[in-house]
Amino acid sequence: MNASSPHLGSLLGKASRPLRSVLLLWVLLAAATYWGTPRISVRDSFATAYNDNGFLQLFLGLALGSGALQVLMRLLPSVREALLAALSGLLPSRLRALPLYTRRQLKGALRLMVLVGLFFWVLSKIRGGRTGQLISAGLSQLPLQLPAWLFQGALTLGIVAGQFLLLFFVLSRGGIAVYLPEEIKTNFSMVWGQDAVLGKVKEVVTYLKSPEIIESRGGHVPGGVLLWGPPGTGKTLIAEAVAGETATPFVLVEPAAFQNMFVGIGPLKVRNLYKKLRKLSEVYGGVVVFFDEADVLGSRSRGQADAGLRAEPQEVGPERLKVVAMGGDLGILNSILANMQGVRTPKGLLNRVRRSLGLPVSPPPKYRILHMMATNMPNALDPALLRPGRIDRIFRVGYPSREGRIRTFQGYLAKVRHNLSDEQVAELAVMTTNATGAVIKDIVNEALISSLREGRDEITWVDFLNAKRLKEFGPPEGVEYVPFERHAVAVHEACHAFAAWKLRNHLTIDTVTIEKGQDYLGMVASRPTEDLFTRWRSEYRIDIAVALSSLAGERLFFDGDSTSGVAGDLDQATRLAALMTGRWGMGESIASRNALVESGMTDDVLDSPRRVEDLLREVFDEVSQMIVKDRQLVLALAHALEHLKTLAGPDVVALFERRPGLFLDGRVYAGETAGRILEEYHEELKASRFAMVVTRTPAEVAAVLRSRFVPGEWPVPPETNVPAGTEVGSGSSDVPAPSNEDADSASRDSREDDAWGEWPAPGGGTGQLDNPDEG
Repeated sequence: MNASSPHLGSLLGKASRPLRSVLLLWVLLAAATYWGTPRISVRDSFATAYNDNGFLQLFLGLALGSGALQVLMRLLPSVREALLAALSGLLPSRLRALPLYTRRQLKGALRLMVLVGLFFWVLSKIRGGRTGQLISAGLSQLPLQLPAWLFQGALTLGIVAGQFLLLFFVLSRGGIAVYLPEEIKTNFSMVWGQDAVLGKVKEVVTYLKSPEIIESRGGHVPGGVLLWGPPGTGKTLIAEAVAGETATPFVLVEPAAFQNMFVGIGPLKVRNLYKKLRKLSEVYGGVVVFFDEADVLGSRSRGQADAGLRAEPQEVGPERLKVVAMGGDLGILNSILANMQGVRTPKGLLNRVRRSLGLPVSPPPKYRILHMMATNMPNALDPALLRPGRIDRIFRVGYPSREGRIRTFQGYLAKVRHNLSDEQVAELAVMTTNATGAVIKDIVNEALISSLREGRDEITWVDFLNAKRLKEFGPPEGVEYVPFERHAVAVHEACHAFAAWKLRNHLTIDTVTIEKGQDYLGMVASRPTEDLFTRWRSEYRIDIAVALSSLAGERLFFDGDSTSGVAGDLDQATRLAALMTGRWGMGESIASRNALVESGMTDDVLDSPRRVEDLLREVFDEVSQMIVKDRQLVLALAHALEHLKTLAGPDVVALFERRPGLFLDGRVYAGETAGRILEEYHEELKASRFAMVVTRTPAEVAAVLRSRFVPGEWPVPPETNVPAGTEVGSGSSDVPAPSNEDADSASRDSREDDAWGEWPAPGGGTGQLDNPDEG
């Protein structure tokens, strides 16, 4: 064996441990001798201590002998086994029958007693010898200095320790709120629009309220529920309702409760939290602890910190939640994992004594703690946190269905005064696709503010239209266009709206506006008529037509010229066409371009650019022909937009169908005379592009149109509905010209200069920006 080997070095270190203890005692005795004897050298002090204390000589011999024996026993295993067998035979049989843990505790206690006795024996020998006299002589000077030293030391230690204790006490508090059962008023009847999730959560609550149902059959109460989904869908409300239904305390843990500037404070908070939870569980029979924004706890997987934060939670299935993020404090997460389901050791001093004696201990109590967590980033959670036994149920709290939105609106409307009918409430639910409970609550509150602003005591339909527009699109910037640019933007949006009305059945027009927003000059917002989850080829083709209608209209109405405002429309149309022809099997080829590229094949196989261009050109020609046929309708809507700036969907449809609407009477735009007036106004504005001179304003043109209109004179045309799958450009919205268009023209001419007055201010009804066609 090499002398430098680690095995031999550790052996010598262990064998020399008793010798080091004796040498330490020798140094202490020599120091006392040197201190109590004036003018003595260090060497003489060591010699005097050795000669005057016979026990030191004894200890030194025992230490050398013990070390030599340990080396011998390690080098010769047979000697060690023989010695241990001899010592074991000296032990009583009852002592050998004790558990190993108890025997080791008795061995430690015996060793402590020997050391204490040896200490007092050495102390008595020192006091009776010369060394004791020297120590007494040196200590006689201590009474004069010791009180000051003790006071200063205690004061310094107290100040330093007090500062740290106070700091740790303050930092370990906060971030955790406890609500007792009598303080919780929330129950399941207050959770609206999440019936599917609520039914699953109620099952968990049943077992928490009556644990014997499942425990008597060998099962266990589920200990954890994860609620994940978009913000504002009611995850926190569901957790609070669970506590209200079970009549147990509700402990709310804030997202940043465990984040601290000092290491160790977070785990300390976790221990305090679970100590409190165990006490509440023993008193009330159960407790619900809710971790809001649980993704701040993070994951123990390092090196992928950014991936999880970029992941869309909607793309993650609850059956497989991959950990791809790192956040929070590793010690905090480990502490939570250990406390959620760790080794339940016996508690109490009596159990510890019984365990030391090898006696059976009483089992720990069953702490019924229901962990509920909420997050919109499930990818950021550690897999150990989501395993069964910690989180037993994973529920997605998504956007409420149409029926759920109706119920949510009814719940919040019951708290305010309003005059909405059941049909209007249902229409609100249709208009707010993918609206969460928080969004619906905010819309109702904004409608209330709108009614108070107008001095009304109850909320009207107009208030909801204003509130919805303000919340979804924000307030307009209040920019005033020059006349020609205003007209160009109005024509652009009118073409979008006309194509959408003419072709679409899967979406309905919600809002058309030329009021400038943060990132658009004008906009046509559409919304689904029903909650649908699939799209068809005919619908995508119509979407392309609506997007290209702006370019077709600008070229038609402005002599082949067009603006840069069509850039976004072309992007949308091209993207849809590329997906249709290269991925969704909606073109001539049924091969997937993505699969071919991933397989190493070139784009030339599909000739994608040519196919995309062919589809766009085909749809563009069809939508151009459609606008040519109904040119007057586009100019009519463009003028209405210039005059009112914003139109709700029902008013747009009323204009196209030439019938009365909410704020606009579409009948005034019917007939050849109205068409001639609109064409003249359009030509005037085209000429003003360079001359910057406008002879008539939109309000004056509206007055002329109104003066030529006699209520009840024009027939109401039938509704124009295009069946799903109809190709772009097929069909027409031509309305029969009224038979008495030129009748009593003299009477109309006499009213031509009469003032019509301003139309009523629009309600600003808007639609959800599910499919905006922005200009």
